[in-house]
Amino acid sequence: MIQTKRTTLKSDERATMVALIESNQASLIQLSEVIGQVRADEYQQRSVNGVGSSIGSHVRHCLDHVQALADAVAVGDLDYDVRERGTAIETSPEAAKRRIDALVSRLQSIRYQPDDVELELRTLPHRDGPAIEGLSTSLGRELAFVLHHTIHHASLIAVILTGLGYSVPVALGYAPATPLPNREPSCAR
Repeated sequence: MIQTKRTTLKSDERATMVALIESNQASLIQLSEVIGQVRADEYQQRSVNGVGSSIGSHVRHCLDHVQALADAVAVGDLDYDVRERGTAIETSPEAAKRRIDALVSRLQSIRYQPDDVELELRTLPHRDGPAIEGLSTSLGRELAFVLHHTIHHASLIAVILTGLGYSVPVALGYAPATPLPNREPSCAR
């Protein structure tokens, strides 16, 4: 196995938080722009292009993660597994856009927190076992996770949109370290 040494400059704490917050906000804004062009029936449609879930269910799932993290800043406890399914966010692009706007503002309000704010994560590692509680983590680490989680689900949304006949934005669903493909830069059909 060939190993490479990757060197990066360690940024100061403020720059780290600004970058993580702005990247999460940009990811959410991109989702809002994309879903703003989709009809409600398409937003709810399942089993498109090999993906069994709808655009709305992916958006709701992403927003639940952002909400869980934003809530955890105030209390210190983080649980991504507590999610409310069957909400208007899954069926209405307009409801999702309103929630996105609120979460973009909420992220702005935690912008001045230090990146090493301690959080305790609770997670259910498998269906048949007990939850693991008290995993130590930090706000900065979880902002990075939520960003990549949102990007991952955006890639599934891009697959669904393509199956519905839309051209999707070039970078939709691509992690910052992933080379971009040659796609048409729009979300129109």
